[in-house]
Amino acid sequence: MINTKEIRKQMKKELGYNAKQVSVGSKNGNCTFTIRDAKVNKGKVKEFANNFEKIDRCQMTGEILLGGNTFVNVYSTDEVKNVWAAKYIDTIKAAVAKLEPGATHGKKVEGLEAYVWNGHWKGTMHISVDNSTSYDRNIDEGGYRELALFVHDHS
Repeated sequence: MINTKEIRKQMKKELGYNAKQVSVGSKNGNCTFTIRDAKVNKGKVKEFANNFEKIDRCQMTGEILLGGNTFVNVYSTDEVKNVWAAKYIDTIKAAVAKLEPGATHGKKVEGLEAYVWNGHWKGTMHISVDNSTSYDRNIDEGGYRELALFVHDHS
């Protein structure tokens, strides 16, 4: 059984985040961390949360075995996502606006270690951070927000 009270105590000690900043819950053997404050470092929370994940796998096939596993998820509230996206969305929109129609080469996003270019499908945009991690999204308000969150998570 997952002791969320002890996890919150440990998180406060190691990361300095309280329950109002990051809530911790458990249900059916899963442990969920929800970021409720935009000042929280998502990468640090994910790294901390992964310490509580336990997945038993078959040594031959790698399949996940039934029973006794603890899966960990890290989520953020929509309010937090909006704050994080706001940091990058205008910069990404400006870079997209400078792209030539049909261009297949990337355009550097000014001020970021990211490049954007036309996606593989009409109406999509592709973004890459450090030329190693990339993401495709439709170009609409929700798509720009998702691209901005991708940059936030990988910067």
